Amino acid sequence: MRWYRRPAVHFVALGLALLVVKRELAPAGERPVVVITPGRIGQLRADFQRETGQAPRPSDERVLVERAIEEEILYREALRYGFDRHDPSIMYRLTEKMRFVTDTEGADETPIDQDLYRKAVELGFDKHDALVRRIMVQKVRLMLAHQADERAPSEADLRGYYERNRSRYTQAARVSLWHAFVQAGQGNGAPERDAAALLERLRGGSILPAAAVRLGAPFPLGTHLESQSARDLQKVFGSEFAARVIAMEPGAWQGPVPSTHGLHLVLIEARQPERIATFDAVRSRVRAEYRAERRQAHLAEVMRQLRDKYVVRVAAVPGAQQG
Repeated sequence: MRWYRRPAVHFVALGLALLVVKRELAPAGERPVVVITPGRIGQLRADFQRETGQAPRPSDERVLVERAIEEEILYREALRYGFDRHDPSIMYRLTEKMRFVTDTEGADETPIDQDLYRKAVELGFDKHDALVRRIMVQKVRLMLAHQADERAPSEADLRGYYERNRSRYTQAARVSLWHAFVQAGQGNGAPERDAAALLERLRGGSILPAAAVRLGAPFPLGTHLESQSARDLQKVFGSEFAARVIAMEPGAWQGPVPSTHGLHLVLIEARQPERIATFDAVRSRVRAEYRAERRQAHLAEVMRQLRDKYVVRVAAVPGAQQG
């Protein structure tokens, strides 16, 4: 069967024709309309539940609807800029779809077939493919964001940004420690009794830390850990261990401290309290974040302006904005 006789091709061609007729019949000078239908909202809900495992709350739905409006507006702007033309990733995607429709998969190894690509565009495949839409939306979003003022920020700009956002540059408290592991079932008594006996021995003698940890059970992940944050400790030992150990002071064996592995006796070798990084230490990060925030602010302003160009109609969703 020739490709243009396939029912799927007829269906897509009919849909494209209806879109063209609708566009031609629209009154001149009228703002374009973005419609978020009940069906689209149902799809957003289903996608959210599939990704998160739970139904969206009304506040979630409002965010989903606003995001769908923004993406539709950006998609239409991408069409206006011609971003659907001559993009290699889009051309490859449409070529592959056309190969599938025309039963020519594997017939030509060329990644992009110009004839197949042109036929796919003529049939409107580029208007109905989710991946193509995502590529176009991302391209126009990046373009708009990079239209922000790209002049190099002054020293005063950067220092002002640093001062306003000092909490971002907090360096977490860190500890270096030794720990003796008390494995469940070690010795003839309960692990808690074994740990208490070992703790008494360690506190009562002058055993060097490297020798002390060998009195416990072997621990394959290491018994001497340096410059560990609470997050680092949590990854290996669990949240309870991390919270207790990060608050300990140096100087004496302490414990037992439970972890996801068992019980531990802990000696803090050194402790570095939480502190704010100096401006000079994070200058390059401040510059990058300042520019990223400026681009996002510019994009938000452009989106507000673009939104005014459209009439937005949304099915009944609590809190959804109408335009």
